[in-house]
Amino acid sequence: MVAQQLQKHGFNRTLAISHKKNIEGETNARLEAIAKFLNNDPYPVLMRPDNSTGSTVESIRNYFLTGNFDSIISLGGMTSSDLVINTALEIHALQPQRRFDTILIDFGGQNMTTLFELRPDSTFAVNQLPYYQTALPVFYVYLEFITGHTIFGNQTIPTGPNFVTNDTVKQYLGYVELRPFTTKSKTSLVGAFIPNAYGDTYGRNVLAGVNQLSQKIGWTVTDALQSDYIGYYPTALSAFNDLIHQNGTGVIMMGNSDNLLNYMVNVTTTSNTPLAILGFQFGYPDTQPFASAINVNIDFEYLSRSVARDAVDIGIKNPLCFSEQRLFVNDYFCNILYRQYKDMATTPIPTEKEVVHTLNITSQSSVERQLAWTLDNLRTENYTADAILTFSEYIFDAVNMRFLQNYTPSEVALYSAADRFDELQALLDLRLNTSWSLNTYSLGFLSVLNLLVAETIEDLPWKDTFVRPVRMEYVCPPGTYYLTLSRSSYCLDDHGIGRSSIQCIPCPLNQYSSQPDQITCLPCQNGTVSSLNSTSCVSCYDSNVAQFETCIEYIQQEQQKGNQRILSIVLPIVLTLLLVLASWLVYCFLKRRKENNRGVDLGEEDSWLLSYDTLTHSSQTQIFMNRTPTDEQEDFLVAQTDTENSSSAPASPGLSPTTAPLLPNIQSTDDSTTASNSSNNNDIRSSNVSQRSFTTGRNNLQCNEKLDGIEGPSTVANTHWAITNSKCNTRKRSRIEAYLSVTKRTHFLRNTIGRQ
Repeated sequence: MVAQQLQKHGFNRTLAISHKKNIEGETNARLEAIAKFLNNDPYPVLMRPDNSTGSTVESIRNYFLTGNFDSIISLGGMTSSDLVINTALEIHALQPQRRFDTILIDFGGQNMTTLFELRPDSTFAVNQLPYYQTALPVFYVYLEFITGHTIFGNQTIPTGPNFVTNDTVKQYLGYVELRPFTTKSKTSLVGAFIPNAYGDTYGRNVLAGVNQLSQKIGWTVTDALQSDYIGYYPTALSAFNDLIHQNGTGVIMMGNSDNLLNYMVNVTTTSNTPLAILGFQFGYPDTQPFASAINVNIDFEYLSRSVARDAVDIGIKNPLCFSEQRLFVNDYFCNILYRQYKDMATTPIPTEKEVVHTLNITSQSSVERQLAWTLDNLRTENYTADAILTFSEYIFDAVNMRFLQNYTPSEVALYSAADRFDELQALLDLRLNTSWSLNTYSLGFLSVLNLLVAETIEDLPWKDTFVRPVRMEYVCPPGTYYLTLSRSSYCLDDHGIGRSSIQCIPCPLNQYSSQPDQITCLPCQNGTVSSLNSTSCVSCYDSNVAQFETCIEYIQQEQQKGNQRILSIVLPIVLTLLLVLASWLVYCFLKRRKENNRGVDLGEEDSWLLSYDTLTHSSQTQIFMNRTPTDEQEDFLVAQTDTENSSSAPASPGLSPTTAPLLPNIQSTDDSTTASNSSNNNDIRSSNVSQRSFTTGRNNLQCNEKLDGIEGPSTVANTHWAITNSKCNTRKRSRIEAYLSVTKRTHFLRNTIGRQ
């Protein structure tokens, strides 16, 4: 645009000014575009000053005059515009007759109107409408918040460039001063000519969008139509004629009658009444927008291309597409879709006659009968459909009912819109494979917005930007769950803000949903956490969530459980070991005590009898074999008597033949040896007896007693087999303890006790 104006005036030696604060990439892109168009190297020449003082302006002026330049432009930004404007004014002051063009990219700057007045034929500007560049996104984001979809996809919404000359500078200055969102609107009443606007319909969604913004800006909406397509034309004409004569009226019209559209356009143009036409014609051929009206259209070309691409990608071979047959003109969307599908398909496809079908929508029952008849005829012709495509709300209801009644197998894919509640519910229930939101609510909202902006801007720069349908595989993404507020498409909340009837609620803390369209979120397992809108849970031992309060408590609890678990294992083991050790010690003690008391009759204290087992026990022999000489001196000494006297000796008191121990009869084979040993033994015994006198202490008991009827030397019996009282010591004391006084019993036994 800038380069074209320079070329028109024959200028190609340009000086370009861009302040250093400007974005370098954007500056270079604009400079390259101008240089490419002018094709006059080394021009344009770029200067990047770092300030806007008077000395900088003077240096730019001198460089321009000495450099043989014929034009000066600013590459954007108010600082650059001020530098160029002041430089052009100084050049004009020095050389008023000099021919040169001044072009400002970005409308505005100090002394701009003065420059336009002094040099009206050589001063130009490019206006990007910065006010609307900032204001419009606010409305678009608000719409996206309500509907959950982008409105224009990834398209750039143009607010320019608008080339400003001396003839239009006042108009664009008015755009800056007369801002539509801050000044009182001329319109106060809007007549909405939207057919079929009741129930769960597209028309109702459009009317909901109209009402939403109209209430915010203080406009009153009149629903001029309260009927379906039957009788639409005469009803619309009558309502329009009544409405057009009221002051401060705007008109929003959606219909499919060219005659009605032409009539409304002519009347509104004559009466200077703003008119917004909603392009909801599903791709009518040869439809041209009306220049005097505001056109808000759905991009059905984009929709047909998107649907065809999806059908080819998933391998649909035999599709069916149903369109509407209306009173005045048929729906041509399926024809456009078939051409797109044919161009993209890589395999042979059915004929257009087999794929494209039109149904009369006079009544819902008529639609259902025609649909059943069409499917039956195709079945008789051996054409089995693997997908049904329709964006008509009436035809969808009939197809959806066949799926619910199992008349159509579930293997058949269904593609449709997703604006109405029934369509959204079908998508939630997986009857719809893929759907596209037509953004019908946004159509009504944008029609009111454009009517408002058109009060200050006659020609909207974004008028050719169509609303793009949004492809939907699900209603609510993973990480959310859906909540149904009502059975209508949109409703108002307590604050009067429009809401979709099916709301996607983010999963709360420590809950998640890994699949789309979930009716509830699942709680995280113990030891895992999640943030809002999560699709999975994270372990508390992850460093990213270890500082969460829930994780801190969980880790502490796990540590306590671990300690308790260790204690529950170790403590029984320790107690068991202690119990085993104690048992072993008790066992050892009892065993030793038993060994010490072996052979002792634990009966009455006065009993001196030994058991037969003790006398004959094998260990007793070992005890005698290991005895010391001192112990030998304490052995039994049995006096040798004649065999004849032993049998006639009287029995000792308290003894019986059955209880007395049987002692072997000791006989000497050598009399001399026996006499000698007897004499020696008597000496030793006399010595021992003199050393062991039992004369003191209550505990020293006399352990020797004579057997009645025995004459001669007494025999001392060892007390290891006798019963001692509790104060007596055992015979296994050490040699030193043997000198202590030990209570013993000494018995005089006949060598004839027991059997020989």
